[in-house]
Amino acid sequence: MLNLSIKYLLSKKSQTFLTLMGIILGSFAFVTINGFFQGFQGFLMENLVNNNAHIKITPRDTTPTFEELQNRIYKDGPVPFFINNPKQQKVSEYIKSPELWYRRFKSDKDVVAFSPQITSNAMITQISSPYSVKLVGINPQDQIKITDIENKMASGSMTNLSKKNSFVIGAGLSKKIGSYLSDLIYLSIGEKPSTAFKVRGIFATGIKDFDENTVYANIEDAWEIIGDRGRINSIGIRLKDFNASSLKVSHWNAISDERIESWDQINKNFLNVFKIQNATRYLMVLVTIIVASFGIFNVLNMMVNNKKRDIAIFGALGFTPRQISRIFLNQGILLGLIGGAIGLFLGYFGCLFIETIPMGETPMGTGTGHLNVSFELSIYIRGFLVSLFASVISSYYPSRVAFKLQPIDIIRGQSSDA
Repeated sequence: MLNLSIKYLLSKKSQTFLTLMGIILGSFAFVTINGFFQGFQGFLMENLVNNNAHIKITPRDTTPTFEELQNRIYKDGPVPFFINNPKQQKVSEYIKSPELWYRRFKSDKDVVAFSPQITSNAMITQISSPYSVKLVGINPQDQIKITDIENKMASGSMTNLSKKNSFVIGAGLSKKIGSYLSDLIYLSIGEKPSTAFKVRGIFATGIKDFDENTVYANIEDAWEIIGDRGRINSIGIRLKDFNASSLKVSHWNAISDERIESWDQINKNFLNVFKIQNATRYLMVLVTIIVASFGIFNVLNMMVNNKKRDIAIFGALGFTPRQISRIFLNQGILLGLIGGAIGLFLGYFGCLFIETIPMGETPMGTGTGHLNVSFELSIYIRGFLVSLFASVISSYYPSRVAFKLQPIDIIRGQSSDA
């Protein structure tokens, strides 16, 4: 049966070649499109998960009721009519009873590490005009445990924050204000006098907004500038399994009034973009596979019509309808196997080429210098199986037509045509 299938394919070389090219293109497209999108998403996911804590606790925001506004502001008169709802306000500027959280984390087997933080908007100056930044006061040893910021250091180290009045700044901010390692930067908050800090490290995470607007300082130094020593307004937590973040947040929300968010809730917009990208790549691949499938269907359908005389002879020689059907089904399987394998091979080298394409700074981030491509084995396995499945499905109908043909009907039809 296999020899006959190969013979029939070679008898229509041009049609077979074009059909094979369609399958190769479909398999190639599957590998390159999925490799590119999964590589891009993998890069972003790595940054979303590892550059920040898995769970973040901050003071809860609340919208004041009309009764609260009346008691607080409009004690002597009616509350005016609001066109827009009142803005949300923080219940407290700081986390209440952080020591209770610390004890809870230490006794929770799912928590790997946690890092108390004090954050504030601030202004920094060097030689240029003042620049607005987000000051994050941390314990450097704790921060290293909840993020991989230490691995993203372009120069210096986070541990240098143990030195008095030290800064670690982003590479984007360093470039904007022209400050580098060992330079002095002056920081001020509100009307308070400026304090000189020395740059002890520069990090480059690849996230543009983060690298341009974030300044790390030791929490002791941050307390001296901000005031309210011992108070914190953020806690970052790292779990053993970041996928369990949402479940842990639900549990903690039931026992706390603080605002508790998981990494996927904080980055919900990014994850929604991933869903759109996934739908787009599946649609692109589906269209390519459908086109290739129609090519297989047309070639085999024409071959069945052109080989009716051969089918009648096979039937007269004692071939069963199932054996005759298998001749044409084998052709589709052969096309799928060969085309899928070649497509995967070319797709792999296509991905290697895509990786070499330079990528400069984008609104999404400073990038890694080149496009990110995934070479996961599952992409190639799925690509091969999809090509083979499409080929089998496309060849099923023509093989069924051959299965139902009766030799006597074919002979009678040819006799009447004569």
